[in-house]
Amino acid sequence: MAERKLNWYVGFTKSCQEKKVAEALTAMGVEHYLPIQKVRRKWSDRIKVIDKLVIPHMIFIFTDQDTRVKLLPEINGLTGYMSKGGPWNPIVVPERQMNDFRFMVENASDDVLFEQNPLKPGDPIEVLVGPLAGMRGELIKTEKGEYVAIRLMSMGAAMVKVSLNSIRRYDPEKDEPMMM
Repeated sequence: MAERKLNWYVGFTKSCQEKKVAEALTAMGVEHYLPIQKVRRKWSDRIKVIDKLVIPHMIFIFTDQDTRVKLLPEINGLTGYMSKGGPWNPIVVPERQMNDFRFMVENASDDVLFEQNPLKPGDPIEVLVGPLAGMRGELIKTEKGEYVAIRLMSMGAAMVKVSLNSIRRYDPEKDEPMMM
C-alpha cells in the first residue's frame, strides 16, 4: 500500500466558525492549525488578554488529497479550499513556511498582521505602530523578508528600516493624505 502524501492546505470557513471547524477536525483526528494570537487590549478601566484570529475565515489543514476532499461535506462551517485555477489545484503551503508562520504567531511580542496581497517594491505603505506610526511612503526593497526601506514620497531618498509587521499597504486614491 502506497504511503499517503500529507500536505498543508488552506481551508475557508464560514464567518465566526473557525473554532468550531477546528473542534470538528480535532474530533476526527485531523491535524490542523488555527492561527490565534494572545494579545493585550486596553479598555478605559483595564487591560485584558484576548485571543485574536490572525487570519479570519481560514484554517490550515494537514492531510492527504483524498481526505481533503472528503472533509468538505463532513464538516459544517468548512466551505472550501484556497486554490489556483479550480478546486482540483489546491494551494499547498510548504512545511517550512508553516513552521515559520507558527513560530511567528506563537512568539511575536506584537500583533501579527496578515497582508493577503504580498508587499512588493513600489507599493505605497503606511507605518502602523511605533515612533513612526502614521508616516507614509513607498516600499523600496525588502531584506530577508524581515525589514523594508521606505521612501518618503515628498522627500525623495530619505529611508528607514521598519518591521514588515508594522506597515500596511494603502490606496492613495481612497485613503486621505497624511497630515504632518
